[in-house]
Amino acid sequence: MRMKKKKTTALLEPNCVCLRPLCHNGQQIAIQTITPQKRLDKVEIVPAKRLEKGKETKLKLVYTGNISETLGGLYQTTYFENGIKKEKSGDWVTTTFYKTPKMSSYLLALMVSEFTHVEKYTESGVRYRIYARKEATAANMTLYALNAGVKCLEYYNKLFDYKFPLDKQG
Repeated sequence: MRMKKKKTTALLEPNCVCLRPLCHNGQQIAIQTITPQKRLDKVEIVPAKRLEKGKETKLKLVYTGNISETLGGLYQTTYFENGIKKEKSGDWVTTTFYKTPKMSSYLLALMVSEFTHVEKYTESGVRYRIYARKEATAANMTLYALNAGVKCLEYYNKLFDYKFPLDKQG
């Protein structure tokens, strides 16, 4: 994590739902304490010295976490297709994405599935997709979400005068 502070600080609080920090890279920044803040889904990191305004700081945390069945942190879910619970396949597929712009960590999702998709383009040419079970896309059960998603993107593009930046959808 690279960061530039807007003010001098003695505290860092990255989000970390259901994750436990194991170690830090003391070469870039010496850590005095690391305290989980479970109620806030954060970890409190107190560096050995104050981090100065305007100076770049590098922080490396290695996390471990269980894959849980609750909808927080890293979790697994299952779905039914044609009334049958899907099991893992022996085949692997690798997907490579474009570089991700700076964003809050809660906006990131990782999904492994055999879903199909429907897609539509915004007025400015941004492709928008909705992924779902095959029978849901075949029965047009995703059209409302697709149309609403495209309208929302177009609205926010105009409201903020900023083109949707993620070239990842698709």
